[in-house]
Amino acid sequence: MRKTYNAETNWSQGSVEALEPETWTTETHFDAMGRVLSRREPDGALYEPIFHISGRLDKAYMTRPAARARLSSTASPTIRKANG
Repeated sequence: MRKTYNAETNWSQGSVEALEPETWTTETHFDAMGRVLSRREPDGALYEPIFHISGRLDKAYMTRPAARARLSSTASPTIRKANG
């Protein structure tokens, strides 16, 4: 991240001083079809999607490290009629 986000930075000189020294790492695992199997966020949270046999997203789990509680979200398509 940039130290001075509200000012323009001259990247043409290859300056790295404008960046914060802290790094953030995200670890992602994919299956053979390129879908995300799991993703570990910089704060330690773990995201795990569950796919339906048809390939669409069926559920998604997010585990937060502090609470160690697993949050679940079921993906349900929204069908809307076109006004006509």
